[in-house]
Amino acid sequence: MPEEEQAERVLGSIGRLRILRVMAENPRLEASFSLYRLKALTGIGDSNLKSHIATLIRYGLVEEVRLDHQRRYRLVRGEPLVEALIQVFRIFATRHQGPTNEV
Repeated sequence: MPEEEQAERVLGSIGRLRILRVMAENPRLEASFSLYRLKALTGIGDSNLKSHIATLIRYGLVEEVRLDHQRRYRLVRGEPLVEALIQVFRIFATRHQGPTNEV
């Protein structure tokens, strides 16, 4: 699959972008999230959340870690795309603009 299509597949989902944003906006970027916590923070249902996480893992943006026999998920720090996305989310956050109806 061409790289452009990979980017569209990974970043072309509001759900996946929401997960990435929630993880990136965490004050302690090294922290990991349980599926339960991600569900609460994103509002994404169980099956969709698991599917989105699997895609983000497959493309190397999120990794699974085990803590006390629990699966948790975090951004792959040092991955250039992850670092770029963190910066994009920070830029949007500093603009202090509310959502618009523009497409």
